[in-house]
Amino acid sequence: MLSEAEKDAVDRLALCMNLTRSGVLANIIAQFVAATGDKLEAKTAEQALTNYLDECRQAVKARGDFADRTIPGIKGQNP
Repeated sequence: MLSEAEKDAVDRLALCMNLTRSGVLANIIAQFVAATGDKLEAKTAEQALTNYLDECRQAVKARGDFADRTIPGIKGQNP
């Protein structure tokens, strides 16, 4: 379960990524689970997860201020 602050932070990220909260979480979880193995596919999934993290960082950098103005009460939250 996510706390309210964590939900708000994921909502902020989702707005920056043009996704829903569940869409962001599904992307993370699917790649994370796939990366837990010890085969080549796991290494590929781990790289995909790293790439997704970079994509999220770029989206927040580009649209974080907009998200802060759009969703009241979440400015500066970054768990």
